[in-house]
Amino acid sequence: MRLQVNKRIILYVNLIIFSFFAIVTGLSTIDSKAASATDDDYDAAISSAPQGLDLEDIFVPGTFKDNVSTVIEVNNSQVTDTDAVRLTYAKNQLGAIWSTDSNYFDLNKDQTMSMWMYFGGTKNPGDGMAFVLQNDDNGTGAISTFTSKNIIGQTTKTPAGGETLGVWAADQDGSLKDTEKFATTAIQNSWALEFDTYINDSDNYAAAGSASAFDVQISDAGQHIAANYPGDAASYYTATKNYDFTGLIKKYINYMNHGGLIPNVDLANGTWHHLTMNWDSTTKVMTYNFDDINPDGSDNPDALMNSFTIDTDVFASTNGQVRWGFTGATGSKYENNLVIFESIPDLVNATVTPSIYDVTQDREIADGDSIISKDELEVSYNLDYENGRRDWKDIVAKIKLPGIAPDPDDTSNDIENIIYDDTATITYADGASETFSIEGMTENEVQYTLAETLSDTNQSATIEFTGNAIAVNRDTEIGEETSTFSSTNFITHVNTPSFTIQSDKSITIALLSGSKQTVQSGEDANLTGVILYAGGDADITNSRFTVNTELNGEVLDTVQMDDNEETGIFKINIPAGILKPGDNDLDIYITDEVGTKSNVVSATITVAGYLSFKDVSDSVSFNPIHYIGEAGVIGRNDDWSLSVNDARNAGSQWKVIASSTTMTNGSDTLQGGLIYTDGNSVTSIVNNPVMIASYTDQNDGDEVTDIIGNWNDDEGILLRTSSSEKGGTYTGTIKWELYDSI
Repeated sequence: MRLQVNKRIILYVNLIIFSFFAIVTGLSTIDSKAASATDDDYDAAISSAPQGLDLEDIFVPGTFKDNVSTVIEVNNSQVTDTDAVRLTYAKNQLGAIWSTDSNYFDLNKDQTMSMWMYFGGTKNPGDGMAFVLQNDDNGTGAISTFTSKNIIGQTTKTPAGGETLGVWAADQDGSLKDTEKFATTAIQNSWALEFDTYINDSDNYAAAGSASAFDVQISDAGQHIAANYPGDAASYYTATKNYDFTGLIKKYINYMNHGGLIPNVDLANGTWHHLTMNWDSTTKVMTYNFDDINPDGSDNPDALMNSFTIDTDVFASTNGQVRWGFTGATGSKYENNLVIFESIPDLVNATVTPSIYDVTQDREIADGDSIISKDELEVSYNLDYENGRRDWKDIVAKIKLPGIAPDPDDTSNDIENIIYDDTATITYADGASETFSIEGMTENEVQYTLAETLSDTNQSATIEFTGNAIAVNRDTEIGEETSTFSSTNFITHVNTPSFTIQSDKSITIALLSGSKQTVQSGEDANLTGVILYAGGDADITNSRFTVNTELNGEVLDTVQMDDNEETGIFKINIPAGILKPGDNDLDIYITDEVGTKSNVVSATITVAGYLSFKDVSDSVSFNPIHYIGEAGVIGRNDDWSLSVNDARNAGSQWKVIASSTTMTNGSDTLQGGLIYTDGNSVTSIVNNPVMIASYTDQNDGDEVTDIIGNWNDDEGILLRTSSSEKGGTYTGTIKWELYDSI
């Protein structure tokens, strides 16, 4: 018998080379690189943009001078009929976009709006954008302004960007210490929720009048979300900055009061962020949930949330109707500011409610509930149109039905745990109905466009799927699944409840031959087991069951039980050829015709009387050579292991033969090579098999011989070099062969 193990030897030969490098550096500013980065970032934003609404007749651009904001069409293969608001895209820009007169925000009604926001993906973004409710006399011309006088005393109002984000007051006059007057430079009669990507925290005399101090008091908050009233003096406070210690010369800096703060938000990370805003008209509370929805429409458990109680008197609205929209600004830093909407206040107010009803048990399934294998189920989605300025039409239902879960026996594969009927039904409030086929669906995904429009006269539709849970062989958890219902004027995401499918049967087995068995080398192992219980069946039919085995982590062929054999008894044969020396781990379980799985029983099969290598190093090396030009013999490093385990009877013999390849560094061949010496003679083992160890067992049972440990430092396998070697790292291969005789 011969065992062969190939191992790689690494020889380290170190040469030291001294070189001198001259490095010439230069600095330059290239604006075109920044512009290109923005263009690339914009392309990335559009290519990854989510499905959104058609914004026709929803917004108008701000009417102030040099406004850069506009509505753009999103073109990528994943979306249809989607528009985006583009607020800024380069340095020193200011933008605003406002709702039309008919598309107002009604403070007297509960409101929900949701959207996806993009803040760029550049290294140094700025400055951000803000959601604004306003009743400014300037209407669509509302914007932050800086008031100045020219040389003949004429007053000029100039739109102000940077830290104002187009909505807050403009801190560009270092002599102004009156916050009442300061607040007049902001959008009036307003409330704003800012998304600030640049920290303005300059706090000294030189910074006065440079509009760069709003974030001094929260400088550790990083990119953040915060709210307040831009036109209210209480939203700011003034600090005095002296020119020197005398205090005779001074200027003033204005800080912003950040209400409803969410600090350290990773806004400008090159991804789309979902925002949901809920207005409670009774409590006057605006709640904002940021990053609450994942890109696939599922809920994000790590969403960021805060709220702000709004004093609606600030708007000075006689009917509770205000204009809403977005502002955005950049300064010396820039970013692509984009918004895609999923729902708009009062455009369409609708809900979708998913449910799962267990027909067999006659009850609705709540989140975390359990059903039983083979139960009949109804999975429904109820669409309810509440009200709105527009009807909900051309509704596309993208449904992911529950039921797919990982195979408990192979988590890399999924199993369909609910088998659905081939057709689904839609029933409308007006009495109409329709059916559609889901035959051949993949991954339980269905897409269908509803035939009817939901409106004040046809307010609901129910989509219903029916199916049956399969007979699972163990309790199986079915996770929630996300579905999206979308049109050009309203989009919403919903999740089905999670639940567990319980097995209604069990199979119990045991080993009659015991859990430990010893065989001699070359012998098969044979085991016998019994089915103790099979789902309550009094009579066990052998042919219903299959024996499954796994040896040392490898799945073996299954064996079908035979009705001609003794009832309930199964036998297992493990061939000698697949047993390794020493202990072998065997797992056994039974499955029935519907996949019900028994408990797993384990056995250990020990193969005695064997001969094998025990420890063999994966790689070995020699001491480094710090010289060239001289011949020599190099010793081993401490990474060598080679031992033999003999479990045979006393008197058994073995020997180990070694040979090696030549050693190369990729381009050069080592002129010397590996040698073996027993202290008396020296023999090259390069392409030359040489016996390096032999032994006769002294005892019965396991006996381990450490070959390397029996060598002195100047014995065994060494490296011989010549005087003509070239520097480098050389590698080669040793082949070890173990024979069961001398």
